[in-house]
Formats: sequence, structure tokens, C-alpha cells
Amino acid sequence: QTEMAAPQVTRAALEAWEAAGAANAQAALLLREALDADPRFLPALLALRSAFLHAPSLRDLGRPDPTPEALGEAVARAGRIARPDRHPDWRFLEALASDAAATPTHTFLAGMWLYLVEEDFTGAVALLSKAAAAGSVEATFNIARCYFRGDGIEKDIAKAAELYCHAVDAGDVSSMVNLGGCYECGEGVEKDLSRAVALYRSAAQEGDAYALYNLATLYQKGRGVPQDSAGALALYRRAAEAGDPDALFTLAVYYDRSDPAAGIAKRDAVAAARLYERAAAAGSVSAMVNLGVCLATGDGVVKDSAAAVQWYRAAIDAGADADAMMNLGACHEHGRGTAWDPREARRLYRWAVDNGADCATEALVVEELLPGLDEDLNEDEDA
Repeated sequence: QTEMAAPQVTRAALEAWEAAGAANAQAALLLREALDADPRFLPALLALRSAFLHAPSLRDLGRPDPTPEALGEAVARAGRIARPDRHPDWRFLEALASDAAATPTHTFLAGMWLYLVEEDFTGAVALLSKAAAAGSVEATFNIARCYFRGDGIEKDIAKAAELYCHAVDAGDVSSMVNLGGCYECGEGVEKDLSRAVALYRSAAQEGDAYALYNLATLYQKGRGVPQDSAGALALYRRAAEAGDPDALFTLAVYYDRSDPAAGIAKRDAVAAARLYERAAAAGSVSAMVNLGVCLATGDGVVKDSAAAVQWYRAAIDAGADADAMMNLGACHEHGRGTAWDPREARRLYRWAVDNGADCATEALVVEELLPGLDEDLNEDEDA
């Protein structure tokens, strides 16, 4: 009975979506009900991700609803369990998209399955283009992103900006953020910080975490707006409340270093460590490294070398972070939180240098640490 409930409720949600011409509160409510019935039903996860991405005001932070990123990762992770073309949830979407009465929303979601789960970018572009031509603003955004990245289609940033502009005219929040980025960096359009600020503000008013974060960085640096440290901090807080990992990390750095101009007069190691932990849990690689340092040194938290090692390893797995490699190498060199292993330490130090450790770090590794480890290895072999 549960297996039947989720597809039925999801169908009703997509009908509500199509009737309104965009993601809406009724559709989001029904998608939540579908996931209450079956938390692993991928079409509902995929649809709710898109709803929150394109209409962030639909997220209930008191519930709390997951972020679009968390939902997208859940879809990709679950979809990898079996071959996507044999997955029963794919057959559900495929049937909707191939039906004579298929709506643009059905076609859009099938295209996003191909993009996120199968990574079949060419197939995704075909379906997303069809959906965009039929009026799906969400599909228009994703086609623009494909042009921007060159996923399944020849890279054309100017074309991406043009499509983002069309989607902005239709009120798409995610397109406001991405078009703002184009104007901020001068990609596909002439650089215009005032235009970027206006677009970020429009998206921020809808609660978009990326827009809040981007607007905060402009206020922090005084780019396109008067420099305002306190205003930047307030925007970072709002973005962090919406679950943005970069905002959580940046907020942690404020407390870690203090910033009197922003209203943080003294360093607060405990607050910083808590925010690093939240940011790390949300996927920030930099936060994973800094949390590891906090745990290794007992700065703001109870000292726990083994937990520090776990976070360094998580950072390496998530982003091949050079600082994490250096720190984990030191743990192996000295046997802190893990087994003493000079060979592994040497491997990690070399890996850190190859992955962008700065010049000072590279000199330290090559001139000081690695020769000493060579001696340790030779002594171990002689023994």
C-alpha cells in the first residue's frame, strides 16, 4: 500500500505544479506527503529538490526541510544502487514523460533524472530542451546551466546568459542568482556589478541562500555597494540559517578570528567550532579541515585526535584538500589519532604538494619533513 501511495501522491503534486505553471505550496505539500509515505521514492525527492531550488520560499525551515543540495545528493546516491534504466522509479518518470498527455514538468523531471542520476548529459539536454520549448522555466534554467558548463552540448556562456535572462523574466529565482553571477564576473555579458546586486537582492528576497551569500560577499568587500561589515555579517547569518555550507563556514571564520567592524569584538572558539561542525556536516570541505584542527588542538571543543583524523579523511574524500593531506600526514608521522606510519605520512605529504600546497608548505615538506621520514624508514628497514 505504501509503494502505491508515493507514486499516486507524486502524480497529484505534479498536476498541481503544472496547473500553476511553476512549483507552488500545494505541490510542495503533496511531495512531502509522498516522501512521508516512502522516503526513498526518487521522483518525489527529485521534484522536491527542484521545487526548493527554483522557489526557495517553499522550504519550511522550521520543519526543517532539507536543502536542495541534500535532496540532489540523496537522489544521486539512491539512484546509483541499481542501473538507472532498470530502476522502478525511473520507469515511473519514463512512463510519465513518454505518455501522450505528458506535461512539460514530466519531461523536465525525466531530463533531470538523466542529468543527476545517470549523468547522461546528452539525453538530458534532449529532454530538457523539449520541456523548455513547451514552457518549463525550470528546464530553461537547466539548459542554460548545460550551456554554461558544456554538459551534453557545446559550451556557450553567452547563450547561457541569454537563457538565464529569459528564465528571470519568468520569475525563476535560481536564474536570478546565476545571471547575477554572470554580471558579477562578466561571463557571457558585460560586467555590471549594479545589475548583479539587483539580481541577488531579488533572489534574496525569496530566501535563496546562494543569493544571500553572494550579496554578503559584495557588502563585505564593497563591490557594487558601499562596504558594510555588519550588513555582510547579517546576510551571512541569513544564508547560514537557510543551510548554505559556505555561509556557515564564513560565519565560523568570523567567530574564529573576530571582526570588531562587524560587531564580533572578541574571538569565540566555542561558537566557531560549533559552526565549523554544522558547515562540515553540510558538506564544506574547508570546514572539515578547520574542525579537524579544532579537535586536534582542543580549540573550542574537547580534544579528540581520532575524530580529527576522521574529518581530515572526510575532507580528502570530498575534495582532495591539500591542507587536510598535510594535517593527516602529520597525524601519521607522529601517531596522533591514528597508527604511526611514516610511509603513509610521506605519501600524504607528497600528495599535498601535488594538489596545491603553497610554496612555504612545499618547502617545509621537501626540505625538512621528507628527509627526516626517509631516515625513519631506513632505520625501520634496517631493524
